[in-house]
Amino acid sequence: MSNTGTLDYGSGRYKITGGPDDGHYFHAGEGLEVLVRGQWVPAIIEADVNGRWYFLSPVDGPGLPSDMYGLPVRLARKWGRL
Repeated sequence: MSNTGTLDYGSGRYKITGGPDDGHYFHAGEGLEVLVRGQWVPAIIEADVNGRWYFLSPVDGPGLPSDMYGLPVRLARKWGRL
């Protein structure tokens, strides 16, 4: 999993800590993949009108956990921003 980092939060936004994308801050609409129970699950990060961040999964399969802080993540280079 050398191309992965850890989902972290700082400066009011989610970011990747560690790995080749260390320090990458996510923007609304950006794609990522989260390791959930041994399976990479695609996700999209969004923000509501109050600036609260949340995650959506565009596919069926294992659901995204409610707290993803600290989970292994990687940028979804296959589909990027949606």
